Amino acid sequence: MGDAASASAPTTPKHSFPYFEDGNIVISASTSKRRCKVFRVHKSVLAFHSHVFADMFTLPTLPDNTTMEMYDGVPLVHLPDPAEEVAELFTLLYKPSALRYDRRDPCLPLDLEPLLTLCRKYGLDDLLARLLHEFESAWPQTLTQWDALEAEIALEVEAYKEGRDDSQVYVDRRYPEPIAAIQLAREFEIDTIPPVAFYHLSRLEIDLDYDVIHGYDDTTSQRQWDKLFMGLRSARWGALSAADFRLVLRGRERLSRLHQNLIHEFFRKSNFSSCPGENCCVSTSIEFMAIAERLSAEKCNDLLQFMKVSFMAPEMEKRGFCHNCALKAQNIIGWWRETLWDNLGKVFIEEQIDEYGFWS
Repeated sequence: MGDAASASAPTTPKHSFPYFEDGNIVISASTSKRRCKVFRVHKSVLAFHSHVFADMFTLPTLPDNTTMEMYDGVPLVHLPDPAEEVAELFTLLYKPSALRYDRRDPCLPLDLEPLLTLCRKYGLDDLLARLLHEFESAWPQTLTQWDALEAEIALEVEAYKEGRDDSQVYVDRRYPEPIAAIQLAREFEIDTIPPVAFYHLSRLEIDLDYDVIHGYDDTTSQRQWDKLFMGLRSARWGALSAADFRLVLRGRERLSRLHQNLIHEFFRKSNFSSCPGENCCVSTSIEFMAIAERLSAEKCNDLLQFMKVSFMAPEMEKRGFCHNCALKAQNIIGWWRETLWDNLGKVFIEEQIDEYGFWS
């Protein structure tokens, strides 16, 4: 290596994986501690995955009077990106099996964001798509998936409270956190996550801040720990923008009004007066409506769960409805749950919705 080339090489660089002896280009980047790491890779591999690198390698060569930086006998290119992120990116290119993220990790959006940004910057479209799919799959795409996830969480909460969970990790730390998810989904235009994440966020208490509680902040009270023990979930409330906080509040108010409208519309649609059975479903329905109205007047922060539990056929038969009317009611509510699920984006994000015609 010539003197000029040696002078331009990084000072005491550290070889990092991938560093292949047959590589034909060295990429360098600086760590957060201002130390240099170098990666010896193959132009063909980078060009295959990235149109940006492909274009870079086809640029005209430097004029004869210009010295190209060299390292270990091959051209040296310095990237302005953090070395830790570059290392993770190259590792995934050479070892795709290293893509092993816990998709339900509440910190996943924060961990993925730098890597996703690099993928977008350098045009690694296939890897970007894989990472976004991993992120998106953590959130239910259908009402059936939502119900299955809620049932799974309920079982884990019960096991934790009864001491049957050997992990001793709060359930809150095992499942996605909504605010970081909303922000990352917006940045990378994933439309399926924000409606579900906003709905989940609307169910949560604002005094349970994920970063405060799990950062073991001295201000965390025993009452907050007790809530986590009981299975309540937290969110990164401190990171929520004012605009998104408005969406949460507006969505909560809309859900509350839809809850009220639901009860009246349900008894209008059910038409218990046409009941062919011997039981008096008309009088039973009047009593049930009074109970339902009282429940809706109380704090109910999960309309999907309220509809599922309160209007299941076995539950309604226990309250005195005949089998036919109970099934009819369950079918109506089942269809309306799907309606609510399909329109969560409207409830939380759109400026105007038809609340009175929502259940029609």
